[in-house]
Amino acid sequence: MADIEVTHDAGVATVTINRPHRKNAVTGEMWGQLAETFRSLSADATVRCVVITGAGGEFCSGADLSARTAGERPVHQLAAMRSVNDAALSLHRMPQPTIAKVRGVAVGAGCNLALGCDLVVA
Repeated sequence: MADIEVTHDAGVATVTINRPHRKNAVTGEMWGQLAETFRSLSADATVRCVVITGAGGEFCSGADLSARTAGERPVHQLAAMRSVNDAALSLHRMPQPTIAKVRGVAVGAGCNLALGCDLVVA
């Protein structure tokens, strides 16, 4: 299963952060995937609304800091922040309404992701 899943249903695109074993903590690579997903959905005329949620009963516990010790390539702090900012700006620039469907934790960068949406439903 992919860490970022996108499903479509009647004009609604649902973006699911799918790492329930880490409370949907987002790795550096996933921030890039989110940014690309948001840009792709922005250009899709069939998408009328975007819902962002997390798998397994949690929204997002923020950046996955354990990835640094688990073998993921180290990234300079500034580069890491650029990755997060790129995803946030891509979300902000979406022409479609965006909804954060928050269950469970939404902390750190996960809270920023939720607050970057037009509407937060908890």
